[in-house]
Amino acid sequence: MKYMHFIFAMILLPMFLLSGCSTNGQTDTSKSDASSAYTQPEGQSEEMIKLQDVEAASLRIEEVRQATDSRLLTTTGKIGFNEDRISHVVAPTSGYILDLKAKVGDQVKEGQTLALIKSKELAEAIADFLASKKDLELAQKSYTMTKDLFEHEAASRMSFQQAENDLAKARMQTERNSEKLRIMGVPESQISDASKPIQPIVPIKSPINGVITERQATPAQYVAADGAPLFTIADLSTVWVLGDVFEKDMRLLKPNQRAQVVTPAFPNSVFAARVSRIDTMLDPASRTVKVRSVVTNVQGRLRPEMFATVTFFLAEADSIITVPSKAVLTESGSSFVYLAKPDNTFVRQKVDVQPGEAGRLRLISGLNVGDRIVSDGTILLRAEEDKKGDK
Repeated sequence: MKYMHFIFAMILLPMFLLSGCSTNGQTDTSKSDASSAYTQPEGQSEEMIKLQDVEAASLRIEEVRQATDSRLLTTTGKIGFNEDRISHVVAPTSGYILDLKAKVGDQVKEGQTLALIKSKELAEAIADFLASKKDLELAQKSYTMTKDLFEHEAASRMSFQQAENDLAKARMQTERNSEKLRIMGVPESQISDASKPIQPIVPIKSPINGVITERQATPAQYVAADGAPLFTIADLSTVWVLGDVFEKDMRLLKPNQRAQVVTPAFPNSVFAARVSRIDTMLDPASRTVKVRSVVTNVQGRLRPEMFATVTFFLAEADSIITVPSKAVLTESGSSFVYLAKPDNTFVRQKVDVQPGEAGRLRLISGLNVGDRIVSDGTILLRAEEDKKGDK
């Protein structure tokens, strides 16, 4: 009898063990399903921000929507001088520099004196001009007297014609010498004003408004009128941005096409540009062509040799998502927005954006159509985050 009880117990024990294992398995599966019901979006913060009704009412919420706009072509580039607005100032005559009035980096105006040159050649030209003026006065007197005599039949026609020829030659020589003075840089006021002596000193003046980028002149230096520039002046009110475009994309661009420029120095500023020129030669190493766009630079923030990102607006339409510029905050190189959740709660969401138009940014990734984001008032939410971090 005891043997039968033992056998019965041995049969029931595995059944109880099996039943217990089965129950535990169901419990684990239930917990797993509950934890997988919510999937954390990529780039989304786990920390919720809760606002009071009054605070939440001051925020502006916008739903993310899709729109149609021009396709974009983005490439790297570099800021350069607008070579159509560069002037190389040369010496109009040889001589010694008496005074230097400008140095590299100076802002100069059109007509401003940069240096003074004292010239031996100019002194000789002045002497020739003064001598020709005396010859002209003498020829004028001789002509007047001969004409009067001829009209009273006291001089021959040949004498009168000779006086006319002498006067014409004297005028021509005087004009030739005065033009030489103009070429050497003597102002017209000094040439025409006979009451004041002309000094053999030539002012070198700036032909444009701009910045002196190079100076090849020193005090007391002898300079020759050989075309070598003494000053290089660049007008930086406009600059070129030279973008490197691959040959496969050349067909997409044409002159006067709209573009935008962003630089690492001013990451939050977008500079409007227009394609000015597409180079005819291709770089055989990189298989790219230089596309030159003109950028207005009134404030002078863009400097030659700055790196830049150039975005060209193409004619083909594309579906895009844009967000207000005010909605995006950037910290430590990362951009983010605040998603609006139920019950006045908000959560930070990382996004990738690029410059857009009219106060908006183009969305590359991070949001979906239908998401609700804070379009105005992000500073308030950022301050709330700081408060929570201090606790």
